[in-house]
Amino acid sequence: VYKRQIRKFVARHRLPTAAAAFVLAGAIGMTAFYTRQLALERDTAEQTATFLSDLFAASDPYQNNQDGLTVETLLETGLEKLEGNSELSPLVRARLLTTVALVQRNLGNLDHAETLATEALDLAETHAGKQHKLTLPPMSVLSRIKTTAGDYASAKALAQRMLDVSDTTLGRESKEAAQATHLLSIQAYRDGDIETMGSWAKETYAIRKAIYSDDDMALATGATALGLYYWQSGDLERARDYYAESADIQDAQPERNKLQYASLLHNLALLHNDTGDYATAVATYERSVAIRREAGSEKDHILPLTLYALAHSQSRLGNMPAAHRSFIEAVRRQADVAGREQHMVAYALNGYGMLLEEMGAHDHAGRLLAEANRIMETVFEEDHMDQAELAEARANPPIA
Repeated sequence: VYKRQIRKFVARHRLPTAAAAFVLAGAIGMTAFYTRQLALERDTAEQTATFLSDLFAASDPYQNNQDGLTVETLLETGLEKLEGNSELSPLVRARLLTTVALVQRNLGNLDHAETLATEALDLAETHAGKQHKLTLPPMSVLSRIKTTAGDYASAKALAQRMLDVSDTTLGRESKEAAQATHLLSIQAYRDGDIETMGSWAKETYAIRKAIYSDDDMALATGATALGLYYWQSGDLERARDYYAESADIQDAQPERNKLQYASLLHNLALLHNDTGDYATAVATYERSVAIRREAGSEKDHILPLTLYALAHSQSRLGNMPAAHRSFIEAVRRQADVAGREQHMVAYALNGYGMLLEEMGAHDHAGRLLAEANRIMETVFEEDHMDQAELAEARANPPIA
């Protein structure tokens, strides 16, 4: 059920007859245009709902004698139905492909996710127009996929384009603009441009404050973005305040999103690590890892980062055997998520190599550090911020 708010504008002065006729003609044209847009969105929503209803009914293990239903099985079933259903409109297909692409990204299947999101965006642009708001969901998902894959330039371009379209079609105070400004904040962080990151973080928080209730998870995302900015700019007190706000909102949810909460714990643990409280950092990381092991997939793209950070804090605490185990798993999982030739694999190898140096295994450490450097030189130009970070042997950054 959709609620529509209708604003009535009352003219206080008479207009000349010719001007009134012109305005009336324009109003009729605009009414026809928006009527078509509403009909398009209504039909797309109804057909999408019907398709999903049929999909879940067909996937019922009690009706189809299946032993059980996994996310992967449901996705495979859904894609088969999409490919075999010629009656679905292109915009319904785009909407469904966007959803599947997001889930595939969250499962760590980046190549497949990118293919699906790209197809969804092409369909939306072709059949609704490049400036239509139906292009926003696939743009958002594709930007996130590009970020996870390390293609920051493409991710940033998609986020900026998303903001331009949302400004034109929905206005700045919209959930789509909130998403776009958050994505731009993340990209500025990845670029090492902390001031620009702060500008976007403040904007996404302000938008969310204006359009969401104080207990909405969308506001928690904005608070986390601001917390990350203040942390990176050296204001740890403000960082803690915004992370605490995010934590309070998440704790108030009747059904908390476990993976989002695990990410928040990751960042809180980093704050403890940065202030030298390694014991609390390790305990908090371990909670985050436990949640991700239970709720995530084998290709969870955040778990390797948390394992890396856990290993770093374990080594600072002096627990070298535990740090060794955490680094081994972090390297393996990071390679499984994005492939061996990725900068985040180089981070993991670099951290592991540094640990081995501390433990006296210099030959093994040298081989790992050399491999890490080779990957970074392959992936990035020499002056890229990530190349510099590797050379300075910085620890794993917070999760944006």
